[in-house]
Amino acid sequence: MVKQFVFTKRHYSTIINQATDNFPHESGGFVGGYDGYILGILPTHNLEVQQRETRFMITSDDIQRAHAFFRSHQMKLIALYHSHPNGAPFPSAEDINTGHQYHFIVANNPNGPPTVNVWHIVNRVPKSVPLVIYGDDQFVRELPESVKKKWGKSTLHLDPMIQGAAHLESVREQWRRQQSPIYPRLDPTSLGSDFSTLA
Repeated sequence: MVKQFVFTKRHYSTIINQATDNFPHESGGFVGGYDGYILGILPTHNLEVQQRETRFMITSDDIQRAHAFFRSHQMKLIALYHSHPNGAPFPSAEDINTGHQYHFIVANNPNGPPTVNVWHIVNRVPKSVPLVIYGDDQFVRELPESVKKKWGKSTLHLDPMIQGAAHLESVREQWRRQQSPIYPRLDPTSLGSDFSTLA
């Protein structure tokens, strides 16, 4: 069992901003890393169509994509995170029924910004796990050698995950300013494109 989870302030803020920007709908994604250290995040879309205020839905393809994403960055998929915009910061029975070991729940706080609560499910009973947030520099200093060795990194300063988080932040800012984010165009039939449509 992990004694605590440690985030960089940038990753934590990205999750909080995603929940705020999607309110009142549920939102979420995946966290990856090692030994309680969150080294990367992967926000994803809520595929629920009719009950987006109370349900967050992903597919097995999303989970496979998350595993591949974290593996490509020498990380392990740790858990799914999702928001409870109008609910308690506690795993629902539906959350527990997924069988996932850890649940990262983003909950609204009437007196301030949303917060993230982490739960470890033991025999279907949620146990609270402490969450620590470090600035990027402090995170690098506190990162244990055992995690660095598993990750194959000695620094985060030039790491693509940090650069990726900066890109997500710029996309979020473009949305906020009502501008269309710039995504690379791919031919829908080309390799590397996961284009799909309901139309």
